[in-house]
Amino acid sequence: MRRQHASSSEGSGSAHPVNRLSHELAESRRPATDAEIEAIRKHVADVGFDEGRLVRAGGVIVDLVWNGRVVHAKDQLHNGEVHFLKHVVRGRQWPPGTPYDEYVEILRQAVSGLDGGGSLESRFGSVRLSFVARSFEYRGPEGAELILAGYSVDYDAWATGYQPEMGLSHFVLDESRGERWLREPIP
Repeated sequence: MRRQHASSSEGSGSAHPVNRLSHELAESRRPATDAEIEAIRKHVADVGFDEGRLVRAGGVIVDLVWNGRVVHAKDQLHNGEVHFLKHVVRGRQWPPGTPYDEYVEILRQAVSGLDGGGSLESRFGSVRLSFVARSFEYRGPEGAELILAGYSVDYDAWATGYQPEMGLSHFVLDESRGERWLREPIP
């Protein structure tokens, strides 16, 4: 099921209590409570990609067929569709034939799964949350051991979803800037 998300402008996502909490955690650098982590996970899992946000298709997905037509570099697609085409279709990080709706549901599970982890990053005044979980049966021919779902607090929408080649080494969190695990993934 594709969730229609109202298009948001920069900064408008911060009005949600979970996003205000995320900014507060980034600024104060205090540890999040279990209840706060659960509230964050629930909200982020529910939000999904902003279906109203269009982005340029770009080079890596050019010439793929999507919705019955060939994708061109200047085409405008939904952010989620671009990431799906880039990581699932072209990148083969998910099993062949994985449909868009399943990709979104797998990312939702990565965010809400109890064995996964979540990190908080703050850079240049922007706060981002990343959630990881094991890929297991969702690992494709070019996939990796983890699934990452990235969330922009300021846009109140998912920013990306992929399988990082470097696994947990992908997360080089600079604690001096407040970047840290909210909850480390269970090995």
